[in-house]
Amino acid sequence: MKIWTHRITMACAAVGIATLVACGGGGGGSTTSSGSTISGIAASGAAMVGTVKAKDSNGRVFGPVQIAADGRYTLNTQGGVAPFLIEATGNTGTYYSVTSASPIANLNVTPLTTMVLAQAAGVTPSTLFGSCSASPCGIPSATKTALASANVNAMLTSLYTLFGVNSSINLMTDVMVAGAVTGQSAIDKMLDALSFVPVPGTQASFQVKPNSITGLNIDMVLATMPDAPSGGAAIPTTAPLTIHPALNKTAVAAATDVLNKLAEIQKGFDSFNNLFATSTPSSSNSNLLSYFSPSFQNDGQMAKEFVYRMTTLKEMGPVVVLRVKGAANPPALPSPQIANDSTHQWFTYSSTYSSTDSVWLMTRATIDAPWLIMGNQLPATIELGTPVTSNPGWQTAPCCTPFQVTVPFKTHGFELNYAGVNTANAVWEFSNL
Repeated sequence: MKIWTHRITMACAAVGIATLVACGGGGGGSTTSSGSTISGIAASGAAMVGTVKAKDSNGRVFGPVQIAADGRYTLNTQGGVAPFLIEATGNTGTYYSVTSASPIANLNVTPLTTMVLAQAAGVTPSTLFGSCSASPCGIPSATKTALASANVNAMLTSLYTLFGVNSSINLMTDVMVAGAVTGQSAIDKMLDALSFVPVPGTQASFQVKPNSITGLNIDMVLATMPDAPSGGAAIPTTAPLTIHPALNKTAVAAATDVLNKLAEIQKGFDSFNNLFATSTPSSSNSNLLSYFSPSFQNDGQMAKEFVYRMTTLKEMGPVVVLRVKGAANPPALPSPQIANDSTHQWFTYSSTYSSTDSVWLMTRATIDAPWLIMGNQLPATIELGTPVTSNPGWQTAPCCTPFQVTVPFKTHGFELNYAGVNTANAVWEFSNL
């Protein structure tokens, strides 16, 4: 059953390398870490779901480790030789970062740190990471990384202005709050609204495209970051990117409004999750039921049945944790579908029940009222199961083995059916199992 199915300080500290012995170039000045850790945030707007690993200047691998729900990770790099490359792989892609410090309390791994590394190295970060197997690995120096970071900030000035990002932000080490939560960082909101897509055949060229929450065509190219010199040659100073006029204050305001709604929804989910913190509440718990809209419908189940299956039957496990992943457009079915507006919002979420993200609808009576869960609004679903033994009275074609069909209805419970092909008129027949 599917239940929920810019000015940059040109110092080493600018990229989190204050603990380096020297800000030298070309891979010199390596230091050995002992009992060290690298921690930070892995996010592309939403916190990533996946793993992080590192390679030191000799190609030694550390990790992988799991990324926490808030995007936080911690790698033990004891015995590693700085500098380090970081790779985060997960549900939204693969991103990279670099540091010449270990320990370091916060090293971000985002699409923007990936751009910084590409600019500094003059090679695609995936190629750099993959080929790093022995010293020297070609990891860019602290000085070159600082120059690349300043260059990326300079190019993104116009975007920073639109999204309210501090122009002196340190993309590598400034602590960011990721995901749809209260206090979400402005830079993270920008990452939620925009995609930074590598241009094939280049070392460090990226196209800036909108995500769906901006209301713009997601295939529109809003800006293109120029390529970097190959092989880590001197990085030229680049002027701010020219941004497509469609990405304006109106589009950004619309995106910000959606992100604020998602943060409000997550705040409600946090309270919901707390109900399961010490024990599973009963199916009649009034606080639990208050989170569900009277119009709730999910794969054919109404709220009371859904809650019963969640609590009494524990079909989502003993501890339920819901987390907002991002905005969604109304699904195609059922049709006509409720649209996103000031009191309705479709979104994707993750849960303890499923390893894949699911889509739900939330509603509120007014813009100041609490958000209530409406489910996926499907009145029923059909799930195909394993083949079953044919009804002896059926004449079934050899090509078509009977199969089991599970149909949960909104009234209550399940009906199980199986089907076969009637050889006389070649139509499907259904019979109760």
